[in-house]
Amino acid sequence: MDDAPRRRRISAIAPWVVTAAAAAVIGFVAIGLADSAEAPNDPMSGAVELALADRDSITTTLVSEASDASADAVIDQDGHGFVLGSDLPTLPDDQTYQLWGVVEDGQVISLGIFGPHPEIETFTVEGSVTALAITIEDYPGVISDGNPDGAFVGAF
Repeated sequence: MDDAPRRRRISAIAPWVVTAAAAAVIGFVAIGLADSAEAPNDPMSGAVELALADRDSITTTLVSEASDASADAVIDQDGHGFVLGSDLPTLPDDQTYQLWGVVEDGQVISLGIFGPHPEIETFTVEGSVTALAITIEDYPGVISDGNPDGAFVGAF
């Protein structure tokens, strides 16, 4: 019996099998990449976790006497700060949250403007900060604290 027709059928089918197998592998790799894209490694969250885990960092919770809203803050040993403001109420578009720091000589300085709905916000300090405060200001913010009565305050 001649095996030539059988070999021709196998050789004609072989490229299709290889192509199908390659497509399946590519499909599995694509699915794996899609799954990892759905849970990205957020660098900002990672930086916050590192700062919180560092025993040389300082942390505080900023609370308001006017409401039960609050925000956590951490400053690492290099002066990189983070405010976790996702629990703060969303403001109208014409208002913004503004962060203030009390420095060594008691002076209050602006450390950042976070907009009407802060999430993880960053700021930088040079030197020592003894307290933080977040105020609600008219957009785009102010040079000196214009609303100390409604401040969210936290001390170190």
